[in-house]
Amino acid sequence: MRRWLVFSFLAALVAAERFVHAHHPFWWQALPAFALVYGLAGSVVLIYTAAGLGHGWLQRREDYYGDDAS
Repeated sequence: MRRWLVFSFLAALVAAERFVHAHHPFWWQALPAFALVYGLAGSVVLIYTAAGLGHGWLQRREDYYGDDAS
C-alpha cells in the first residue's frame, strides 16, 4: 500500500510538471522528470558518501581500547 502511494505521488509530480511554464536555461532541464531524477541521484550519492566515510574513517574496532583484563 505504501509503495503504491509513493509511486502515485511521483507520477502526480511528473504530470503536474507539464502544467508549469518555466524558463529552462539548458535543454536537459526541460526533460520530463529531470529535477526528480537529479534530486534522487544527488541524495543517493550523498547517502553513500556519508556511509562510506563513516565506515572507513569514523568507526573503530570493538577492541580499540585494548583488553578489559588489563
